[in-house]
Amino acid sequence: MKAADGIARESGARAQLRRRVELGQLRRALGEMETRHRSRAGDASARGAFLPTGFAELDEALGGGWHVGALNEVLVEGPGSGALEAFLPAFARAHEARAGPALARAHEVRAGDEAARPRLLAWIHPTQPPYPPALAQAGFDLARWLVVRPRDARDQAWALDLALRSGACDAVVAAVSAAHGDVALRRLQLAAEATGTLALFVRPPRCAAAPSPAAVRLRATARGAPPEARATRRRLEVEVLRCRGQVAPSLPLLLEWSRDPLDEPAPAALRARAAAANDDRDDGRDDDRRWRGVARRALGA
Repeated sequence: MKAADGIARESGARAQLRRRVELGQLRRALGEMETRHRSRAGDASARGAFLPTGFAELDEALGGGWHVGALNEVLVEGPGSGALEAFLPAFARAHEARAGPALARAHEVRAGDEAARPRLLAWIHPTQPPYPPALAQAGFDLARWLVVRPRDARDQAWALDLALRSGACDAVVAAVSAAHGDVALRRLQLAAEATGTLALFVRPPRCAAAPSPAAVRLRATARGAPPEARATRRRLEVEVLRCRGQVAPSLPLLLEWSRDPLDEPAPAALRARAAAANDDRDDGRDDDRRWRGVARRALGA
């Protein structure tokens, strides 16, 4: 009996020692994870990481643009508002530029990490897939798009969490319903902070009354183009409901753009600008050549 009791006590001591070792390893692993999280969040905040929206007046109101490593919400009344059409081209420009404090540089590859690979842009929407020709026209590399069509709210929550937490995406664009409560959104906010991923969520207007950890919250309403404007021109009224670190403007902003890049600015304005710049030259051929140069620069050609 004494021998059996001794063996039992020895086995218990070994099991206790093993548990202590495992707990120590777990504490070290959690400490390393917290250190990496603080480092990444600190890097992003130190850069003041913003992605310009493509509209100077909105960038000024938001302190630089969309907040990288955070949730950004746009409240719209159903599809067809034009909000994504207005804002998505800025994501394409950031992917192309791959420089500065914009979206493409928010995540740095550290020593010991995997070799740098192009990051993705995730589109998570239960019913509405993106339109590839429009994306290609905006300048996107379609091979870097990850399109997810969740079957229900549970699938969508899982896909959002995985896309933001994986570190494989530069940005996550999603339609997020009012069913996602404050707790779920805070979990997504922490995931975006940890990986430096920009989250752009399109939500219904009734979400304005619900709490949210989003760094930016806008309300967007489609407005008709002026009667004299071309059919390709669009207008969007944007109200800044919240912006972290900024005082929201008291009046809404009216954003205007064109679906046709050759429609901005109008040729008449280009001719007037070119004529004013070249009043001292009366050589017709030189003047025409300079006007074409002004037009190419203004149109981004």
